[in-house]
Amino acid sequence: MILTNLITTIKTYLKGNDTDQGDKSRTKMIVKNSLISFIAKGLNMAISIITLPIVYNYLDKYQYGVYATLTSIIVWIDLFDFGIAQGLRNRLTEAYTHGKIELSRIYISTSYFILSLISVSFIIIYLLLFKVLNWSAILNAKEIDLNELNLLALIVFSTFAIRFAASIINKIFYALQRSYWVDISGLLGKIVFLIIIIYLKYSSNITLLNVGAVQSSISALTPLIASLVFFMFSKYKLVPKIKYIDFKYIPDILSLGLKFFFIQLSLLVINSSNNILISQFVDPSSVAYYSLAFSLFSYFTLAYTIVITPLWSAYTEAWQLGRIEWIKKTIKKIRQIYFLMLIGAVLVVIISPFFFKFWIGEKGDVPLQMTFCVAIMVLLDMWIRIYDFFINGIGKIRLQTIITVCMALINIPLAYLLSVVLNLGAIGVVLATIVAYSISAIFSPIQAYRLLNDTAKGVWNK
Repeated sequence: MILTNLITTIKTYLKGNDTDQGDKSRTKMIVKNSLISFIAKGLNMAISIITLPIVYNYLDKYQYGVYATLTSIIVWIDLFDFGIAQGLRNRLTEAYTHGKIELSRIYISTSYFILSLISVSFIIIYLLLFKVLNWSAILNAKEIDLNELNLLALIVFSTFAIRFAASIINKIFYALQRSYWVDISGLLGKIVFLIIIIYLKYSSNITLLNVGAVQSSISALTPLIASLVFFMFSKYKLVPKIKYIDFKYIPDILSLGLKFFFIQLSLLVINSSNNILISQFVDPSSVAYYSLAFSLFSYFTLAYTIVITPLWSAYTEAWQLGRIEWIKKTIKKIRQIYFLMLIGAVLVVIISPFFFKFWIGEKGDVPLQMTFCVAIMVLLDMWIRIYDFFINGIGKIRLQTIITVCMALINIPLAYLLSVVLNLGAIGVVLATIVAYSISAIFSPIQAYRLLNDTAKGVWNK
């Protein structure tokens, strides 16, 4: 029922009262992105539902928790682009909206060059530090062989460094308002991962090292292949070339990109540190409970993302063309979808104990309190993104930068206070994230309202 209502709400975009041809075209593209992404992400979710129990039941809670913690650390690699990818997304949309193809190629070529340099530098630095890093101590994983952990970390770091530069293709897809291409390429990667995992299962060769190596390798190869296909066969004349590398445009990208960098860094401290904090403040086994609950509600996030992902660059284009009323109507429709998702999340919390038993088996004994807290955390994040996608799209992010940095600064001390001092355990870490999110959940709607009604002054308009 909830899913049917979600699809119906998306389709109402086509039945709106847009009179401007540009608004109609933009709206139809959002619907196209959403519906194709719905199919791709739906299949992606189905594959994950099949894959996760296979991996979880062959790796014990301890190993699964260690792997989840390691991948959380690796995600931090993405931050070292200093916001270049996000800055490219906005600048490319602006340039392409006004038909500036050569400028678009300059932005793309320069961004690829800089990110490739950073990626190579990162691999060299890690190789120099490889022998002195003790991953058993870093991950608090004394029960796993140190040599196996070190080899896994080397493979995962190397492949993620490759993905770091290659995944800029996703920002290009977003900037061109073709976000469904990201979902299709991701789906193909998931299918390959499932096939390999099934093979490993029947060959009785599922190990922590094999799972980590396969998943990280696929995550690197997917954007590489997508880049080759796009630049070789698409109608967009945006192939990066050395002659289009122009360093004088780096400040233009970084002026916006650095703000995104601090936002990304702060949000990563809040989001991706939960696995690490639970592992350090409690134990790796508790990470498994949090990871399972988060995986369940990540499907809500994925469904929600189907709708909102195309909006970022659509807002950029609409703002450039002065289509304020279209933006207001679109935000209103996204709120309607959000409340449908909220109702669905409440129902899932109620049935979650039975679902985990069915999905995972006897190992799926996730505490209801953990599921409830994760649901609130995810719903707050979804509420914030209703407004932040608009704010990000038009680049008025100074206030958001300040707020997210403050959120990050209070998150870890508060997590320690709640989980260790007050002895709330893993749930205390999640509660700290909820408190941090609540700050942005208040300020983001206010800023969006002021921007749309031309009453934003000072930091609200920067």
